[in-house]
Amino acid sequence: PPQTASSFYKIFASAPITFGLTMTSLYITPTTLALHTFCAPNGKMYDIATVAPTATSVTWDPYACEQSPGAIPLAIATYQLQVMDERGPLAAASPGLFSPNQQVRFGLYKPQPYTPLASWTSPDCSSAFRTALRGVHPASWYPSRRSR
Repeated sequence: PPQTASSFYKIFASAPITFGLTMTSLYITPTTLALHTFCAPNGKMYDIATVAPTATSVTWDPYACEQSPGAIPLAIATYQLQVMDERGPLAAASPGLFSPNQQVRFGLYKPQPYTPLASWTSPDCSSAFRTALRGVHPASWYPSRRSR
């Protein structure tokens, strides 16, 4: 079915992602299914798993993936899940055969430490506001009220 909402997952120890798999109307069962995820902002492809066609789910641990020696760091971005059989991502559609799927998108993020509201500031907004109002008296920040 078409994806109706975006999912966001954290890159964090002990926070794996499980993707469900279903196949219908196949006359010829693939030998294997390969799952990859593609990140457009950094142009990198990450292998998730290669599984038997009877698999009903695949679990991927982005944190473990990122901790592997020589691993390319995962970007904080939107990713495209790619599922394909042994014929690859460009296999032509054919009745009864598995068709590659690249329709699922999801986001990855890294959790940040808690910051109490009283001590939080927006670096972008605060600096822009201070720059815009440098040398301006606070009383002039608000529109004057005119009596009518």
